[in-house]
Amino acid sequence: MLKKSMAAVVMVMVFALALAGCGAEKQPEAAAAPAGPTRVAALKGPTAIGMVKMMDTYKGQPGIYTFDLYTGADEIVPLLVKGEADIALVPANVAATLYQKTEGQVRVIGVNTLSVLEFVTADTAVQSVAGLKGKKVYMTGKGTTPEYALRYVLEKNGLSMDDMQIDFKSEASEVVAALTQDASAVGLLPQPFATVATTQNDTLQIVMHLGDEWDKVAQDGSHLVTGVTVSRMGFEPMAM
Repeated sequence: MLKKSMAAVVMVMVFALALAGCGAEKQPEAAAAPAGPTRVAALKGPTAIGMVKMMDTYKGQPGIYTFDLYTGADEIVPLLVKGEADIALVPANVAATLYQKTEGQVRVIGVNTLSVLEFVTADTAVQSVAGLKGKKVYMTGKGTTPEYALRYVLEKNGLSMDDMQIDFKSEASEVVAALTQDASAVGLLPQPFATVATTQNDTLQIVMHLGDEWDKVAQDGSHLVTGVTVSRMGFEPMAM
């Protein structure tokens, strides 16, 4: 199971470059201009936060773009597979899955999120990855980039997810609530939720950055990519 997860992590890191190369080699026929608006689907949180200005710019102009936000990547995948979305902002490993499911008919058009994942806890004794051993860890992202990235960092530090109690939540707000109730637990939270948590509860602190821990153990000089923007092959987004 761990080997499969590690393979997925490697795929995350090479995906942006490898998929761009695939797109260059396989030139699809140009798609006809869409009859309706460009349909954009995005995952709530940091994956979509860079789209806020664009959403504000086209607010009240539904004939140009439509924007839909979702709490889980599994809600977005079928939209692209069935052609019901033109552009999507998703976790990097989900983009790799989409590429396979659509037999290359989905391409990466940009990286929208690097590492924004923070370890938050009231237990200031946790200052290293080794300090996670035996801890209750609340996090989101089951089956997506946060889980695979954590597995990779743990393995490189001689640990596994079996060395701690992982409790996956569906939304970051649930992680924040759980940390309020359990002072000894650790939360793996994306920004801006990590900062919100420490603002609302002054006993909580950001003790580690997952991206920094990745950099310490990555032997290939790679950096943690958590979110990418994809589009259907042949679809050309209009100029903004």
